[in-house]
Amino acid sequence: MVLGKNTLTCVALLTASALAITGCDSDSESATSQDRLPPQDNGTSNAALSIFDDHINEQWAPFHSENSALAKLVTDPDNISRDALQYTLNKNSDAISGFTARNNEDGHNATNGAPFDAEQYVETGVVEFDLKLLDISELKSAIWLVQLEDVNGNRSELRFQPNSHDDWQHWSFALSDFAHAADANFDMSQLELFLIYPDHPAAKDRAFLIDNMAVYAADTGPDTEPPMIVLNGAETILHTLNTEFIDPGVIVSDNVDQNMTVLVGGDAVDITKVGSYRITYNATDKAGNKANEVIRYVEVIAEDRTPPKLELRGEPTVVINLHDDYVEQGATAVDNVDGDLTTSIEIDSRSVDIAKIGKYSVYYTVEDMAGNQAQLVREVRVVDPNANAIIANGDFELPLTDAWQVDAGQAQLTIVDGELVIDEYRAGSDPWVPSVTYSKIQLTPNMPYALSFDARADTSRKIVAQLGKNLGEAPWYSSVMRDQTVELDTEMHSFRFVFTATDAASEPLDLVYAIGAGPETPITLDNVSLTPVTAEQVPPVIELHGDLEMTMMSDTAFIEPGYTAFDNIDGDVTDEVLVTHNINESVAGEYVVNYDVSDSDGNAATRLKRYVEVLERPKTNLIFNGDFSAPSMAPWVGDGGEGNLEYADGVMKTRAPNSKTVLFKQINVAQGYLKPGQPLDISFSMKGEVTPNGVVTAFVQTANSTSGVTKTEYLPLPAMPPQEWTDYKYTITVGDNPEWGISIHLGATCGAEPGCEATAYFDNVMVTEQ
Repeated sequence: MVLGKNTLTCVALLTASALAITGCDSDSESATSQDRLPPQDNGTSNAALSIFDDHINEQWAPFHSENSALAKLVTDPDNISRDALQYTLNKNSDAISGFTARNNEDGHNATNGAPFDAEQYVETGVVEFDLKLLDISELKSAIWLVQLEDVNGNRSELRFQPNSHDDWQHWSFALSDFAHAADANFDMSQLELFLIYPDHPAAKDRAFLIDNMAVYAADTGPDTEPPMIVLNGAETILHTLNTEFIDPGVIVSDNVDQNMTVLVGGDAVDITKVGSYRITYNATDKAGNKANEVIRYVEVIAEDRTPPKLELRGEPTVVINLHDDYVEQGATAVDNVDGDLTTSIEIDSRSVDIAKIGKYSVYYTVEDMAGNQAQLVREVRVVDPNANAIIANGDFELPLTDAWQVDAGQAQLTIVDGELVIDEYRAGSDPWVPSVTYSKIQLTPNMPYALSFDARADTSRKIVAQLGKNLGEAPWYSSVMRDQTVELDTEMHSFRFVFTATDAASEPLDLVYAIGAGPETPITLDNVSLTPVTAEQVPPVIELHGDLEMTMMSDTAFIEPGYTAFDNIDGDVTDEVLVTHNINESVAGEYVVNYDVSDSDGNAATRLKRYVEVLERPKTNLIFNGDFSAPSMAPWVGDGGEGNLEYADGVMKTRAPNSKTVLFKQINVAQGYLKPGQPLDISFSMKGEVTPNGVVTAFVQTANSTSGVTKTEYLPLPAMPPQEWTDYKYTITVGDNPEWGISIHLGATCGAEPGCEATAYFDNVMVTEQ
């Protein structure tokens, strides 16, 4: 038979990329697969592309609703080489024919029939078959049904009308159309009947042929995709002289065809002769699509006696701490014949016991195709990191010992998840209260060491790390390392300080974490260690001159007090110090100056910081005696208010009666100093009381010797002055050519209203630059 695209066997529903119900012919043509032609001419096609064999599949059988004998294999009367399934109708209507998985009493011979699951193909799948009408006189005008029925008798049917000719015609129906037309309880995953029959009142004794009944996962169209050939094994094979050569072959696959034949060509490999040979592989599918040729090269070489080259990744000796995991770094292997054999390396690390101090061996073994073997050994040393540690149990993995003590105060020390937590303490006013101390440290004077630790605090604060000797009396403490202030936050940070121990290290020392003033929040320490380093690892030391905390007035230049830097190998590196800061000398605020330097070995000095506070410069009052505290009111003068100005008790009082303006003023303020358009701030305190037609008055004038007053600017005081002291502030702009400066006028005015009176009090008069 000739199979349709993705069809696998005869009269069966099979699991594959597409599932089919189909037939087989007696010529066993299954080895020559071809494409299924697409429908043409409104569903008709050329002669059907697969034919029935002379047996019926054991799981599905032809179905006839009246008599199974009315469904039989016949030879196409127009093509003796083609078999098909003939159905004969013995009723005028309701004679139903098709295929079934049932095995029941009316003679259907399906055995062990399993329902067909078409649910997975409902979106793209199709039901297809070829139909030939043996008697078109009655059947050509009939409406035909294609019907699917599930195991519970629920149905879905589609209708069609065949073409009115007696040749084969091909029909295709989408599974999605069946899904839309189905009964409410129709189950596409449990199909038991595939039915094709005419609905005609005069159909009795009429016959028709069915061929190529099939279900396809998708209507894929013509096959244009070539087969694919993939080599088994390597593209190039190095083969030893005078040994049997077995071609590893290839894998060939096609989107349609099965059991493809591969044509092997090229050179015949002569195993008795050193040389290069070329083997070719080709394949063509039944649609005529040719695969890309694949080539294998065989190099016949003399006998291989060279073992692979085996190299360890990482160091040949690995040191790990007790109870730490051993991490395998692996190895690489390359053979002169077989190439890269890294993936063939066998690694045996079974002897490594991370729970026991000792030396262990890890074996690496690899063998090439000729049997040549190579082996390497890596030594693994398991050590106790605390055996010779200056600070024992600095990782706090073991219970706390009395080496750690609380000094100068009280606190609770607890190991939590392998970390030391300092809690329940009272922060003292002195920087060393409370302190946590590790005692009896032995160092060698004038030798370099590194102090390292991790730390965090639940609330940001500072602590001080100190290393020296508690003396018990003044000067109380002898340091062998500069005190190191560290800033902590909620993240765990690592700190490292390299130093050269002073002569004081000749006696047992104390490592002190001074907590001092600050939030009384839990502090966590971990990985505390003191380790010797080489002279080349010692960083420079920076010394700051002057105060570490400075203040300066705004609008003045920051003057660096100075610094020096010295390295144990490079000597004086003061000129290499990098000083950075963001001081804005015109803006009040707190700023930090940073000092950094590195030596020629790349060791960075501990960064030092100087804290600078810029203070806002007090503004100069351009008014004299603005608080009226001088013995006399000068340089203030009255203006139209003799007898109605009262200068007493640190205030100026003005009283304006009916039809009077009573002012006091100060002239030539900032004479020769001001600039045209310059903004000035004017402020004062005022209270008062007025009757109708009475107001409090304030204005500023700019004047010069040429034009006199060039500008007058009134200040918007309230119509009704407050009876309690109230502060006022205004911004005015200096007028043109302020040769004589400005004058400020304050007072009260009453209109021509009998009984009118306006009284105002002034104090703290100020005129300042912005």
